Amino acid sequence: DLALKEVGDSALVFAHLLGCNIGSKFTPIGSLATLLWLVSLRRYGILIPIFRYLTLAFCFSAVVLFCAIVGLYFSCIFWV
Repeated sequence: DLALKEVGDSALVFAHLLGCNIGSKFTPIGSLATLLWLVSLRRYGILIPIFRYLTLAFCFSAVVLFCAIVGLYFSCIFWV
């Protein structure tokens, strides 16, 4: 984050934050919240296979990533 302050371009800062937040959703070990969620579901007898999780996570994360990039693009156009 400190390295991006030197650049001065807010689009790079937003792109960096976007990658950090969405990138961890592609794998179940990417975020602690996902691991805790899967463990608590397993306690109640709900098992989610890893392939199904990866498939759904990729689909939803790809849509969110696309919408966020489009929003970032339009915000950069209108900020200039």
